[in-house]
Amino acid sequence: MRVGIRYFLLLSRKTRNSLGRVLGYVFEARIGGALAGAVTGVVVAILLLVLVNPQTIEELTEDLLRWQLGRYGIPPEEVEKALEQAMEVVTASLAIAPLTGVIQQTLLGALFGLLKGFLTLRFRMGRVYAALVTGAAYAAVLGAIPLIVVNLLYPDLLRVVSKHLPNFPLLSLVPVTVFITTLTVFSSISGPWTRVTEAKPREY
Repeated sequence: MRVGIRYFLLLSRKTRNSLGRVLGYVFEARIGGALAGAVTGVVVAILLLVLVNPQTIEELTEDLLRWQLGRYGIPPEEVEKALEQAMEVVTASLAIAPLTGVIQQTLLGALFGLLKGFLTLRFRMGRVYAALVTGAAYAAVLGAIPLIVVNLLYPDLLRVVSKHLPNFPLLSLVPVTVFITTLTVFSSISGPWTRVTEAKPREY
């Protein structure tokens, strides 16, 4: 630890200021991404609780498991036995699904926040432009690409989902819309998280 501090003190003033600003951009980007992810997780959880009946989720999960097991040619009696055991776990998991969803979206948001920081530093993008590009990457990686791949490889799977969730296409747009909007708004305002990036170089 002492060696690291001594090395930092030996750096030139310009290098220390540059390093501080880089760390500031990374910090600001991660905070913004994590916040956008947390808001996304909360909004999705509320919508699912309000718009989707818990029984519908259980029926959807059961049909998805039945579809998955049926692809391996498992005898019907074995499928029903496996479903009975699996649904006990699924029912318990649904109780904590909203919380796990918020945590997952927060972590994903922080990860995409790093992408925003990279775009800001590497390509000198403005915070808002970097947020929009990051949002587009989020939409592609977590939205469009998975849906296209699943539709091409397993079209029956989407039919099973649409059977229980007719508004599935609309629901799938909610996380993308909320994340992009929140990240863009957060990037367009100033706050404690931007003090490091907006601070003037310090004199040592």
